[in-house]
Amino acid sequence: MFSADPRSTPTARLLRALHYDEAQEIATQRRRGAAPALHLPARQYRIPLHVYADRRRPQLEGTRAPGRSGDARARRLKAVCTKKGITLVALESRECGTRSGFLADAFEIFKQHGMSVDLVSTSETNVTVSLDPAGQHARHARVADLVRGPVARCAACRSSGPCASVSLVGRNIRAHPAQLGGAL
Repeated sequence: MFSADPRSTPTARLLRALHYDEAQEIATQRRRGAAPALHLPARQYRIPLHVYADRRRPQLEGTRAPGRSGDARARRLKAVCTKKGITLVALESRECGTRSGFLADAFEIFKQHGMSVDLVSTSETNVTVSLDPAGQHARHARVADLVRGPVARCAACRSSGPCASVSLVGRNIRAHPAQLGGAL
């Protein structure tokens, strides 16, 4: 596993050691490395993972999880991940924070149509979700139909896309936001 996608970032560093949660996040965001579904049981039962970096370059050491990645309280950015082709759906309602089950209703509609909610951002009157681009059903045109129909019954909404997301991966990085600016 690398600090960035080496195909688009030639200076990406090989990450030799990661905590389980870091390895899982990178694998999920990039859909590479050990299958993302393996990380949870590996962490739960303390099964070591060794992810080889690249079949085309077998001499590379690969990544260990759990690896000795320093003090668990250390603040260190490990990787920058991007995901392209996502669709955003903004749900706006005065009742977002007060109506019981508002999000459950909206998420149920996405579930019924085979769409997986990937990221969620909330404020007092707005909830914005991104739909996983790997899902077969999360194509932008199809989402637009849902937004005009069943989702519109939950709240005023709009979709936009295709968009991209940028994720910063590391342990305790929220505790030191000044270091994150350079990464972005």
